[in-house]
Amino acid sequence: MIKTIRGRMVILMTLTILVLTVAIFSVFALFADDYYYSRKKSLINEAYNKLQKTDVLTLTNDNKTISRYEDERLTFIICNSSFERVYVTKMEKKPIDAQTRIANDIVANLRSFSYKYKSKETKNRIIGYGMKLQDDEDYYIYIYENKEATKIFFTYYRWFFFVVGIFVLVAGILISLYVSRRITRPIVKIEEAASKAVSSGYSLNVETKQEFVEVDSLANSINQMLDQIRTQMTDLQDELSTQTKAEEERRVFINNISHELKTPLAVISSQIEMINMIDDEEKRKEYIKSITEETDKMIDMINDMIVMYATKSNENEFAIEKCDVAELVCNTLGNYEELFEERNIELKQEYDEDCEAMANTRYLSQAVSNYVSNAIKHCKEPGVITAKVKNGIDTIRIEIGNDGEHVPDDVKDKIWDMFYSKDIKPRAHKLKSSGIGLSIVKSVMEVHKGDYGFDNIDGGVVFWMEIPKNMNEYTNK
Repeated sequence: MIKTIRGRMVILMTLTILVLTVAIFSVFALFADDYYYSRKKSLINEAYNKLQKTDVLTLTNDNKTISRYEDERLTFIICNSSFERVYVTKMEKKPIDAQTRIANDIVANLRSFSYKYKSKETKNRIIGYGMKLQDDEDYYIYIYENKEATKIFFTYYRWFFFVVGIFVLVAGILISLYVSRRITRPIVKIEEAASKAVSSGYSLNVETKQEFVEVDSLANSINQMLDQIRTQMTDLQDELSTQTKAEEERRVFINNISHELKTPLAVISSQIEMINMIDDEEKRKEYIKSITEETDKMIDMINDMIVMYATKSNENEFAIEKCDVAELVCNTLGNYEELFEERNIELKQEYDEDCEAMANTRYLSQAVSNYVSNAIKHCKEPGVITAKVKNGIDTIRIEIGNDGEHVPDDVKDKIWDMFYSKDIKPRAHKLKSSGIGLSIVKSVMEVHKGDYGFDNIDGGVVFWMEIPKNMNEYTNK
């Protein structure tokens, strides 16, 4: 079965032409004769009625009364009651034949004649005849047309129609081939262009300036589909890239956390062995204290890990509430008062009024704590730490500064990564650190749709973060 549009169009158009040709030829062959003879009967009747109103004695060969009927191949025979010719078609050319015609056509059928018009059709003729009373004398009228010429005429025309029908059929096939090619060529081009677009990774478009409106609309629809496919592919690639990146971060995190936990676990294990081996009570207390410190480090590391990954995994679900950011920062700094005194650090605070924002207080407090811990770790002894909360138009800005050394340019992007650490001065060894560090700030700011960074200034470094006052994309839980 032919499944191409062009093939089916050719077959359909050919069948249509064939059916129409056969139908026309059949109608002509079956009904043309009858139609023609019916019209001739009407014409003979019309001519007879006109003769009833005409003086038959005035008829001549050029008489316009019957000349047009003779042009239609009708033959007229008119005679008087003595059967003398009055008018016979072409009688001047065949005067002897005129009386023969009267004898054969009128006298031989005299009983059939009357004043009432009659018509009949024989094998060889179409006939109309009757009588007319003019000047108290009867006149016989006989009109006919021979069928022989008509039969020959129709025979020729049947063959003519047959030949014409074959010619029309062949011409129709050729025309249908041409037309179907013109119609299907744009579709074939679109199919080829679509195949190229697929093989090229959907980077190509289909030409839209087509010859036909419908095909042009099809090309536009295909281009829209290709645009959607490209968009979906881009989204899928981004999603796969994100998943790959997340998986890589998870792998690195697990490796780092495993490495970071090995040291305190090894210390704890060795010190437990030493406790069992020595009898000195003072030494035992020192080992127990060391074990406690290492355990606290592990707990802090795990807590920081939970905070950071909670922000990543619950980005669209974490609870927010309206809070006074200045008050939150002030309370967070209060947890470090003893450490400030121990390290001989002066704390300078500066808060604007009305510093309210929608935020997750737990995560934000953890981020501030990491900034404060980082400031203490790198502050001079004695030194100064500054804390500021600034009320912006759409954001609240938190700044924690210290008078330590500048952050080198080669590590300014790395310090936000998990477990990254630069060399720490010996004075900071008493400050507990999970090793996750500033990566928590990064995660907290990302879920708050905020910003973060640092600035090297004269006399130290200022770390800052900004959170929007309103987070319309989140809902309070």
